Amino acid sequence: MSLRLLLLSKDPQFARLLSAQLAPQGFDCVDEGPCDIVLQDGADLPDPVLAPVLRLLGPGEEGGEDCLQKPVRLAQLAAALKRLADKGRAQRKRIIGGKIFDAEAGLLINQGESQRLTGKEAAILTYLFDHDGSVGRDELLESVWAMGLRSALTRWKPISTACARRSRPIPPSPNIC
Repeated sequence: MSLRLLLLSKDPQFARLLSAQLAPQGFDCVDEGPCDIVLQDGADLPDPVLAPVLRLLGPGEEGGEDCLQKPVRLAQLAAALKRLADKGRAQRKRIIGGKIFDAEAGLLINQGESQRLTGKEAAILTYLFDHDGSVGRDELLESVWAMGLRSALTRWKPISTACARRSRPIPPSPNIC
């Protein structure tokens, strides 16, 4: 599975070269749209940024934990991007029909208003995002509730109860970034 990498660079030639070198490493480099991780090389970040960001720093620039000093070896860059993507999977924010789902905080944010989700609701959304929304009820029951296959009534009740708590259904294919 490739990771969608939003590559932001002020130098288009560098971006093309880096994109070609990162493709065999498992990265699908894009210049817009949903992504798993962002690589920033001097360009401005879009607002809001909902994916983890790795910054490339030029000579003399200082940065924090999620930064690499140029020049950087391809293997080191690919490893740092994969590590950051793994770290960000559990804590990234995702867009659902105009709302922002913050998995780490267990919040659904709509126009600045936060709505706290139950642990199960957050687990359901996280599981759906991690599996691109294509999940059957039995799989969801086994994975989120750790239930084996039981009677039809027992299988439907936990999901129906969790869904009934929300006034609007979860869209079938949310945008992730």
